[in-house]
Amino acid sequence: MLKILLVNDVFPHINNRTTIFLRNIVSVLSKKFDIKVYWLITDNYGEKCETTNSNYEILYMSDFTNALQVIEKVKPDLMYYLIGWHITDYALMVVGNYLKIPSFGYCESAEIEYFDVNDSKLRQASEYLKQSLIRKNIDEENNIKKSITVNFIKKILFLYKSILSIKKSQISTIREIFSFFSFLLGDKSTQGRYSRFNCDLMFTERTGSIDTLVEWGLKKENCVSIDNPAYDKAFGKNSQLSKKSNGKINVIFITSNLSGGQGKSKWSITKRNQMIKKLITNLNKIDQEISLTIKIHPTSEDYIEYKKLLEPFRDVYLSQTDEITDLLDKSDIVITPCASTAGMFALIMKKPIVIWNYFQVSGDVLLRKNIVLECKNSTELHSCINNAESFRIKNNQKIKEFINETLGDGNSVEKSVYELEKWLKSNKIINLGKG
Repeated sequence: MLKILLVNDVFPHINNRTTIFLRNIVSVLSKKFDIKVYWLITDNYGEKCETTNSNYEILYMSDFTNALQVIEKVKPDLMYYLIGWHITDYALMVVGNYLKIPSFGYCESAEIEYFDVNDSKLRQASEYLKQSLIRKNIDEENNIKKSITVNFIKKILFLYKSILSIKKSQISTIREIFSFFSFLLGDKSTQGRYSRFNCDLMFTERTGSIDTLVEWGLKKENCVSIDNPAYDKAFGKNSQLSKKSNGKINVIFITSNLSGGQGKSKWSITKRNQMIKKLITNLNKIDQEISLTIKIHPTSEDYIEYKKLLEPFRDVYLSQTDEITDLLDKSDIVITPCASTAGMFALIMKKPIVIWNYFQVSGDVLLRKNIVLECKNSTELHSCINNAESFRIKNNQKIKEFINETLGDGNSVEKSVYELEKWLKSNKIINLGKG
């Protein structure tokens, strides 16, 4: 049996980069040989979660003092890490590397492509802390209880105790932690910034990003391009516009989850609330019947907060954990403040997209490529909705070229399974085969 250990903020059934990637490859690999994935969950949802997947076992960070205890319990053959500044991934990585456990990881190119070296370090630090400390609630209708998505202090303590567990002194441990966070207030240079995050096998979104990742400090010989596994499902649904089932214009508004390393913007909760109120008010003025769905991030935004914001408005459907491809399939027009993973889904699925750059995000990739319609203010919303489909058709060739060059071909799972299986066999990590 191949035993894989990884850490994640949410349960395996909730979509994020790690769950989508592992869910896809495990579903294929489990048909070829015995495999068990141990999910170390960092968030406390107030109750233990049982998994029905026989290939999974759920552990809780709160049951362990440090990463060494977790590894000693699981005795993994292989470690998986999300590459970048993720505290608990790094805690496992430090101990895993010390014990010389083989590792593979995934690096999302957006983390480097949206990085702005000229952006304020103070703003980047504040955004990072905001994402780490904010209290959130996830859709209670989906049986996910109130939670604190990231308990920043507990994660730091877990990292601290993990480094101490491999016989490092307190002074060197503190230095290591300060070095880990030096990107927030340190040198603006990107040279070697990822050097501490190297794995034995690293999956990247595409070949074109590898040179940049090497500049950031990753080893080129360990990098393999597989495209983004999150997009595979969208490629399976990239048909033309669905027929309206309710006689209305079905608009989906996809919120933004802007982070500190994503370039300059004027995002704030106040501005976000203002934007949503203006959006609804102006859509209500249109003489055509409109059905509005607001899709918020599945893990990084507060469902209850949005629910309260929308109380004065009628007939607005709020979604957090619904499958994004299903929502897009029923939608006629997509409105969003900036490029995002969900926005790329819409592009692949041939949906007309309107970007209302309300937060003034600098260098938005979709606007820069001129493959989405830009709305400059709320008074243009009606016109943009009417013209979005004709704009998409007119720019269809440019959109296709962008998708081919940037988002891949929808075969990420096939590529990642092939590369991982080849690597496992060549390094004799385990004798593969069904027991």
